[in-house]
Amino acid sequence: GVVVIMDARHPLTPLDEQLLHFLGDVPLLVLLSKADKLTRKEQAAVLQTVGTAVRGKARLFSSVTRQGVDECRSLLEQWLESSPRSAGR
Repeated sequence: GVVVIMDARHPLTPLDEQLLHFLGDVPLLVLLSKADKLTRKEQAAVLQTVGTAVRGKARLFSSVTRQGVDECRSLLEQWLESSPRSAGR
């Protein structure tokens, strides 16, 4: 899988869209960073917009307030536990 970090204030730039197209069908987690800089209403709107635009999971994230940190950690752990390499351990 791939984790893509986008600024929540400026998501889905042309470069972001080019990267998402290039990645194809790999499992995808989009972290919308700097979520603490947005109001709750703006957070909900950007999450809705990005969530419908990508074929993966989109999550709000802030290293300042730790919003989304535990949820993202859990998602990544699930990816690692379900990967073919971890099955042989």
